[in-house]
Amino acid sequence: MKDEIFKQPGSGKKPFEFNAQVAEVFDDMVSRSIPFYNEVLRMSAELARTFYQADTEIYDLGCSTGALVPFLEREFAGTGFYYSGIDSSDEMIIKANLSCPRMNSGATKAQFAVADITQIDYQPASVFVANYTFQFLKPLVRQALLRKIFGALTPGGCLIVSEKCLEDAADMSRVYADLYHTMKARNGYSQLEIAEKRDALENVLIPFRVSENLELLGAAGFNPVSIFFKYYNFTSFIALKP
Repeated sequence: MKDEIFKQPGSGKKPFEFNAQVAEVFDDMVSRSIPFYNEVLRMSAELARTFYQADTEIYDLGCSTGALVPFLEREFAGTGFYYSGIDSSDEMIIKANLSCPRMNSGATKAQFAVADITQIDYQPASVFVANYTFQFLKPLVRQALLRKIFGALTPGGCLIVSEKCLEDAADMSRVYADLYHTMKARNGYSQLEIAEKRDALENVLIPFRVSENLELLGAAGFNPVSIFFKYYNFTSFIALKP
């Protein structure tokens, strides 16, 4: 279904939330709003396959509609892996379960759950994926969650993180934001829709600078930390546990 949530003037006055309305159009929304969304998922699956260790979990934090699962299935190609997709939105998990009917078939064991990712006692894992998730968490809880993830990872495991970011230079942040909005216009969003959604996301999506994200990952113990994708104000990182 096409995303037309912010077509009306004033529709951005209510803070953005991942409700049933958003879940219904989410796949269209992200394909038009997040640069190279499917490519980032494909790269995430490739990296997950590279660092996955047998009999450990792949945790997908903020899994939304479970769009990562088909990429993982293709990448693992029949090799067994354990996957847990977690999201705080009931509506997203309902959509994920409907979108991934093949789960728990063959060598793959997967499950989706509604939960607060900051409160989970994670099982031993070799891969965590958090694509466009930390940006919706309150800044003060991000470091504690990173430390919890680090503690659950096996040595040699990885955390894959994608975020909407700011630059250290405010002028470049503005340039990147303008070019990003140009991309959204190319993908069919009107200037009204772009402005209304920006208003709805104010104080809901709180981006950190690229350098701040690198510092947080390093402070949690990850080393090395690398950027594997960047498009203007969107950045994807991979962080390893030594």
